[in-house]
Amino acid sequence: MILEEYNQDLQTHHLSEPQRRWGSTWTDEKLDAFEKYVKAYLIILNKYKQQFGWRTVYIDAFAGSGSCGEEDLTGNDGSQSLFDPDVIEDFTIDNSYRGAAERVLGIEGKDPFDYYFFIDKEKNAIEGLEQMLREKNYLSGRNCYFSCTDANDQLRKISDSLSRSTNRALALLDPFGMQVEWSTIEALSRTHCDLWILVPSGVIINRLIKRDGTLLYPDKLTKFFGLSEDEICEIFYKKRVRKSLFEDVEDTVKISNATMQIAVVYLTQLKKVFECVIDEPLVLYNRRNVPIFHFVFASHNETAKKVASEIIARKKG
Repeated sequence: MILEEYNQDLQTHHLSEPQRRWGSTWTDEKLDAFEKYVKAYLIILNKYKQQFGWRTVYIDAFAGSGSCGEEDLTGNDGSQSLFDPDVIEDFTIDNSYRGAAERVLGIEGKDPFDYYFFIDKEKNAIEGLEQMLREKNYLSGRNCYFSCTDANDQLRKISDSLSRSTNRALALLDPFGMQVEWSTIEALSRTHCDLWILVPSGVIINRLIKRDGTLLYPDKLTKFFGLSEDEICEIFYKKRVRKSLFEDVEDTVKISNATMQIAVVYLTQLKKVFECVIDEPLVLYNRRNVPIFHFVFASHNETAKKVASEIIARKKG
């Protein structure tokens, strides 16, 4: 009954809305999709929260300053030097950029979350975010908490309290790089949490899987995927036998569709710990139409997966 009414509410409040033009950059596309999901999420959660005694929690684990800036390009153990220049330009050029925090707190006509957690390890960034939101009067009457700490550590701590049956959470893991560790995903999977994750498939990870058969920053890759170095190599490299003048020579070569395979591998990993994982992620492209990120979704609720899937399908359509 709850799922049926959820779908009915979604048709009434969400899918019947005029479809506004999606943003011209990958940042707009990502946040537009997420904002649509938040609106749908609040419809059902707030309809039944009193009946079931639910407490709703929003988590932005890599909140930054709420603006596009160079501080968002750091913290990747030197791998930021591998970023596509087009991506960096797209990321810093938009003066009208509205980050996730401002979008979520600015949603009109929906009951708010009970608690909001904004996390970033950079002190200037998180203090800047709080100041900006306060100046725009987004914090009045809301339980908002700003934490300057490592997001992975904080998320694992929050997960302990979120595991209670009365808690319902929505988390956005939106770093520019590979800061999200697999152990954090596993901790969140043990909660009632819907999860959106930005996977830097083309912009970073593909560049760490080198064509010569070696991995750059292998420790970072293993922490990100939750796989061993050997498992990663087995997925992204294959053996090739070449004929030479005297004998056959075996080479190790990188697979041709590595960027897309990165998304497939991550989704496969998510399906090991979450019951409902989106099949087709939102693919984000740079100005040369090269895939650079995959925006993926995971939950323990089948209807939540359907909602996320439909939002992305409408974007593709």
